[in-house]
Amino acid sequence: MNRVQHGDVVVVVPGILGSVLHRGDRQVWGYRQVARSIGDLAGNLTDDLTLPDEAFADPTSGFDDGVRVGAPMATLGIIPGLVSIDGYDVLLKRLTTRFSHDRDAIRVFAYDWRQSNEYTARRLHAYVKHVVGARRKTYPDARLVLIGHSMGGLVARYFAECLDVDRLTRRIITLGTPYLGAVKALGILANGYAQVGPIRFDIATMARSFPSVAELLPVYDWRIPASARSAPVNTLQHVPGLPRAATARCTAFHRTIDHAMQGGIDNRASYHAVLSYRQTTEVWAEVVGDKVVTYPSSQAQDAGDGTVARRSATPPEWADDAHGLFVSGRHSSLHRMKEVFVQLHGVLTARPRHPQATVDEISVDAEPHAVQRIPWRVTVKSSENSDSLVLAMVIDDPANPDRPIMRTPLNPVGDGKYTGTIEFTRPGAFRWTVHPVVGAATPVEPISDVVLCTSTQ
Repeated sequence: MNRVQHGDVVVVVPGILGSVLHRGDRQVWGYRQVARSIGDLAGNLTDDLTLPDEAFADPTSGFDDGVRVGAPMATLGIIPGLVSIDGYDVLLKRLTTRFSHDRDAIRVFAYDWRQSNEYTARRLHAYVKHVVGARRKTYPDARLVLIGHSMGGLVARYFAECLDVDRLTRRIITLGTPYLGAVKALGILANGYAQVGPIRFDIATMARSFPSVAELLPVYDWRIPASARSAPVNTLQHVPGLPRAATARCTAFHRTIDHAMQGGIDNRASYHAVLSYRQTTEVWAEVVGDKVVTYPSSQAQDAGDGTVARRSATPPEWADDAHGLFVSGRHSSLHRMKEVFVQLHGVLTARPRHPQATVDEISVDAEPHAVQRIPWRVTVKSSENSDSLVLAMVIDDPANPDRPIMRTPLNPVGDGKYTGTIEFTRPGAFRWTVHPVVGAATPVEPISDVVLCTSTQ
């Protein structure tokens, strides 16, 4: 029977655009909104979704403009030039089907993705405290596993590192999460429009009103080598057209996480990052005149998933991304890939290793000479004075070492000592080896030497 390890609760946190939004009885974000607005998508979305300037006054508390959160997106959504998203129906169906005997273990947290990720993390905190508390009535050791797609991984990270004082979170699995931001957000917020083929979408008013998008600005070194036409830009604060409120929000968000990471808290959540790295992705940028120009990497292995660069898709505290789980998909649909689900299932059903005892060392006392048909005794001493080792001695003929000619167990006699005897049936030079029995809990380095057996004393 499939069961999440420890009886943990799994909470899926969708990415930006990943939750349906309503104002009253009208859907202001969702597939119906995208479909009926395709002729003037940017204009209609701007009217429906733009937050007032006050949203940046206290972004950690959120701004209530009457919009309410509905279900997670079940099909596709797109804001041209910024990001696209495919639905979470496939992922949720796979999870609930695979863990069909325990569907209460699978949850999804929909949220208003326009608001600050810090505000959303606080809402997530209130939600999971209730869910984990209820779960522990059945599974006392249950904790939390967060699966964050795209920006949802930033929500999960902020919660786990900055708010989870009870250390409820056991694991965070991220799918294409921009830990260090995305150059695409820089281009949109600085220039105010998106060029999609021959069509220019003016989304400046809307995108610049979202604290969440400000928190997606790149905080890695996104600058290409200086050229004659490039303005000398050292920080986000000097990018023309980039609102100061956006740079301040980005700085505050990442600084809070960095400060929490330096706290040295025990029992911190473990991270598992799924990332794609061979899709053409905007990685670099430069300022040309009063505009930001973005560029993909010239090296395929340094690219990304089409939205998030490889260098941004793993936790920055990792020395490198070798521990990442690599796939070949696109950002908007990573969570729908079968190969990603295989990785998720493996992590969710992780099997604990049995604790391994301390490595022991042994010394062996054995005469270098034996007599045919007379017991030859061996004494072994544990450096840890352990009486729980499982040891044996093997005798082999160097002329045919793959076929031992004798084997005997070594029995404990107390005080960390073990003894055994062997009677040689023929004279000759032999190799003896004292080793732990296969499957023994304590690793012991085998000890070998040579014994000469004669027919008489």
